[in-house]
Amino acid sequence: SLQETDLIDRSGSNDFQFEKILILYGSVTGSAEGYAYKAKKLLRPLRVDVKSCEKVDPKALWKEFTHNGGPYSALLFITSTFGEGEPPTSAVKFFNLVKTLPASALKDVPYGVMAIGSRVYPDFCQAGIDLDKYLRNAGGSQIL
Repeated sequence: SLQETDLIDRSGSNDFQFEKILILYGSVTGSAEGYAYKAKKLLRPLRVDVKSCEKVDPKALWKEFTHNGGPYSALLFITSTFGEGEPPTSAVKFFNLVKTLPASALKDVPYGVMAIGSRVYPDFCQAGIDLDKYLRNAGGSQIL
C-alpha cells in the first residue's frame, strides 16, 4: 500500500516530492467521493484538497500546478464506472473536455487514477482506464 515515505522524499531529491495534492472525483453513488476523502486522510501530513470534477474546468487545470505557478504538485483522480463502461454522470462533461485537450495541455503534471467498480461488469473500471489515457495524451506524467 502507498506509504507517506513514497510521496515525501527526505533525501533532498525532488523526484517524487509533493507539497500539495489535488484530488478530483467523479461519482454516481458517492463511493468515489468517499474514497477521495479517505485518501486525503491517509495522505496526511501532505496538504490535500478534494473537489468534484464538476467544479473544475479541465482546460484551465494545468494552471493549478506548481510548474505553472499554481498551488498543486500532483493530481489524483478517483472515478467510478457507470453503465457500459461510461464515466459517472457527474463526470461526463469533464471526461469529454479532457479527451479533447491538446498534447501539451497537462505537460508534466504528475497524476494518478484510481478506478473503482465491480468485476461482475464486462467494462470493469473502464472509465478510469479511459481517463488515464486522456490525461497521458494531454501530456500528464503518470505516477500511479
